[in-house]
Amino acid sequence: CLMVRDDSERAELQARLAAVENEYRALAEHSPDCIVRYDVDLRIRYVNPTLRRNVRTLGDPLGRTVLETAPPGRLSPQAYQ
Repeated sequence: CLMVRDDSERAELQARLAAVENEYRALAEHSPDCIVRYDVDLRIRYVNPTLRRNVRTLGDPLGRTVLETAPPGRLSPQAYQ
């Protein structure tokens, strides 16, 4: 039994998704605004180049929480509970 499947629609959707992802990535990477993305535990998952340039004291913030990257005395742990 020969089975033929048309994957052209799936391939087209994957190509469109990749194009949209590239557009958003380019937007974030070239934005003059600081952009940061957090996960549900408030751990930093992404910072754009503008944020890295403007906040040099951040070091490598990926995987760290808001409280771990804030200057001492600037944030209260209670504000994020």
